[in-house]
Amino acid sequence: VGAVALLVWNSHFWEKGAVAATIDGVDYKAADLQYYYSQVRNSEIQMAQYYAYYGIPATFDATVSDGEQWYSESDGKTYADYFREQALTSLQQTAVACKAAQEAGYTLSEAGEKELQENLSSFDKYAAQSNMTRGAYISYLYGGEVTEKVLTRNLRNDILADEYRQYYQDSQTYEDADLET
Repeated sequence: VGAVALLVWNSHFWEKGAVAATIDGVDYKAADLQYYYSQVRNSEIQMAQYYAYYGIPATFDATVSDGEQWYSESDGKTYADYFREQALTSLQQTAVACKAAQEAGYTLSEAGEKELQENLSSFDKYAAQSNMTRGAYISYLYGGEVTEKVLTRNLRNDILADEYRQYYQDSQTYEDADLET
């Protein structure tokens, strides 16, 4: 597992071009972490909407600043703290899997490339429905630092990491089956 050093994790977290984390000697910019932060936050919003649909009160309120509401008051952790931690964990897991894939000579499959293009096409579809360009829609969803280039790179890495994990798991299962015969 890669060593992580947080270099920027305070009020200047989203500072343009700032290095937010170093994982296995590779620097990741704040925009990369913002991509993962937004994914975690959006997931929490979806969960709150799901709860609301069933009349269950949610603890997260998207209308209140992440840093002004408690994720765990007893631990002194706000939702902003929680989202940052989860974003860093996601980035770290993806980075480690991508590095392992690279070391193994594994590259994104044709199906993975197709999935990436389908994801980007869906951004186009929803952007058009919102009368926005793809870039404006991405900024709306992820914040101003996450450009189309940042989004594409991170989506590609997510897909590659998922593919490689599955490939690795399948290869281990195959090897285990060979050992049993």
